[in-house]
Amino acid sequence: MGDNPVNPYVSPSTASDEARRRRPIGTVVLAIVFLILGVWLGGGGALRFIQNWSQMGPPSSLRAYAPFVHFGIIASVFVVASPGLLFLRRWGWWATILLCYLVLATFILVPVVRFERGDPVLRRIVIGTVLLLCWLYLHQRHVRASLGEPAAGCWRTHAGLLALSIITVFGFVFL
Repeated sequence: MGDNPVNPYVSPSTASDEARRRRPIGTVVLAIVFLILGVWLGGGGALRFIQNWSQMGPPSSLRAYAPFVHFGIIASVFVVASPGLLFLRRWGWWATILLCYLVLATFILVPVVRFERGDPVLRRIVIGTVLLLCWLYLHQRHVRASLGEPAAGCWRTHAGLLALSIITVFGFVFL
């Protein structure tokens, strides 16, 4: 018997209600890791910017600011996405998906555009694999249900976010 006063024969909870009540441990781990990475990237980038400013003086062109702005955006998305995941908000899920696209586009497109050859390939493969696993975890049915995301994926939104990420990275590379 259920606890519904109108219809006592209804089941007490459905699978989606149960998934909403329980917080997946992976979202908590991701939120904590993202907060640490965001603070580390943002703080490290700010310190590096201050060091460059004090050694070389103010930059003569906007191109010198591009990497700092780029990683500042990524650091702020890390910091914004973490409480959204921790408190199971839908916007936190979307911010994390955007973050996966932004970082993946950065690690794939920047070396291709700048023709870097000596860069460690293994590090990019590991980061890409971790981001892919994060993306796949966030698309599991119980995680999407706990965050209030519908079960069916909206591929147009994902394609738009990926295109926005690629355009953003290209804009910072060619600036």
